[in-house]
Amino acid sequence: MRVLSVLVVLGVLLAGLRAEPGEARKKSFKVVSFITAEEVGFDRAGRCVAKKRVLKAWRMKDYPAKIEHFESCVTLSSPDKRGRMDFNASIVATDDTTLLEVDGRIDLGSQGRVSQQIAWDDLEVLQAGKYFIVLTVDEEEVGRFPIYFEKTGRGR
Repeated sequence: MRVLSVLVVLGVLLAGLRAEPGEARKKSFKVVSFITAEEVGFDRAGRCVAKKRVLKAWRMKDYPAKIEHFESCVTLSSPDKRGRMDFNASIVATDDTTLLEVDGRIDLGSQGRVSQQIAWDDLEVLQAGKYFIVLTVDEEEVGRFPIYFEKTGRGR
């Protein structure tokens, strides 16, 4: 009887430690919009817009390749986070090796929403392939967006 009581108490304690379904995966932030272009900016409402050509893939003749400048823009919202927090944007390979990163701070203000422009300078891509732009806020990954680098021309 004593062993059964201990097991019941232990079971109740363990059940209390388990998260509700979906609770562990609940994110604090939502990416409302994300674009990458030669140049980005904001419309009158403060939303991200492409001022020059939107970029989904870069076509380069040779690798390694260096891209001098391009920009991204993200609009983030949060139902419960407010104020200033750390922000990081990184370009990573499929194995999560970082090619380039930008650190800063964002301010969600009292409405829990912010649009942030990101300037990428002097990106060196060693080989053609799929890469990702990864966004984190206070060390929580909030978005991962694919970008592609392709080789143009024939042969190697």
